[in-house]
Amino acid sequence: MIYRDSELHGDEEQLIFRSPEKMPKFSDCDEGEVSKKGMKCDMKEMLDFIFDNIVYPQEAIAAKIEGMVVVKFIVEKDGTLTNAEVVREIGGGCGEEAVKVVERMNPWIPGTQDGDVVRTAFYLPVRFAL
Repeated sequence: MIYRDSELHGDEEQLIFRSPEKMPKFSDCDEGEVSKKGMKCDMKEMLDFIFDNIVYPQEAIAAKIEGMVVVKFIVEKDGTLTNAEVVREIGGGCGEEAVKVVERMNPWIPGTQDGDVVRTAFYLPVRFAL
């Protein structure tokens, strides 16, 4: 994988941005405009989805495991999410559950750079608390 912060070089199909001009979004609840209100709406919708779909693993509950898992994935040019992987784990099956939730998400609105849709790496923190 090739990562770029905000510049475009090399094979465009393989290029993955970390921070394009316009980051990918979970939803279009702010009608396409990036604003404080829209960002809050998008974040709320994503959190609602996570809360509605996550299942605290029984192994983690029994071991009283709490903390934050971080899942990294790629938002593709068509908005689909690929390559979900745990980059910060707390154990007890929490990482696997966080990946399952990401894999259940509908396509996102992809990021853009210079007006072009681009592949973007996204890091999603998921907190587990008893």
